[in-house]
Amino acid sequence: MAATRSPRLLWTILGVWFVIAIVLSLSGIMARVLPPVFAFGFTVLALAALALTPTLRAWAETVSLRPLVLYHTVRFVGIVFLIGAAQGWLAAEWAVPAGWGDIAVAALALPVAFMACPVTSRGRWQAVLAWNTFGLLDILFVLGSAISLVGGDLNPLFPLTQFPLGLIPTFIVPLILVTHGLIYWRLLRERVS
Repeated sequence: MAATRSPRLLWTILGVWFVIAIVLSLSGIMARVLPPVFAFGFTVLALAALALTPTLRAWAETVSLRPLVLYHTVRFVGIVFLIGAAQGWLAAEWAVPAGWGDIAVAALALPVAFMACPVTSRGRWQAVLAWNTFGLLDILFVLGSAISLVGGDLNPLFPLTQFPLGLIPTFIVPLILVTHGLIYWRLLRERVS
């Protein structure tokens, strides 16, 4: 029963979360708080829900690695960062490295998802591990550089506090962080010799 309820509960939670993210990015609240604060806050809430909800935990134990990896194709949003830097509405010192890093992770997600998943050999396991580590380091760099760039002034990244780009720190990035964690957890459980 838990296996059939988990996806429904998961989609319900994701739907409610998405609506909250839209409301936050339309409300103007985000213009007063650093975007990474929202990213880390929603990540903690999502991880707590996974850990404390038996049906979500059961889903996490059985979900294939492929959709977790494929979610990272959303990181082609890096193209928008590059456009924003070129047009001057995003700070180039953040947007250019963030954009190229995200594009690289997204592009590599495709061969990893289709050639290394499912993990049936040590080589495939190592490929998923290497990609996941690269992707996690990239997103942590993006968040860290955003924090150091803005300090107390949100102007360099102001578009990330408004709809639709406000969905990046409130929805997309937390799911990126959660899926990286889930991939590591699943790799530890499915270690191949």
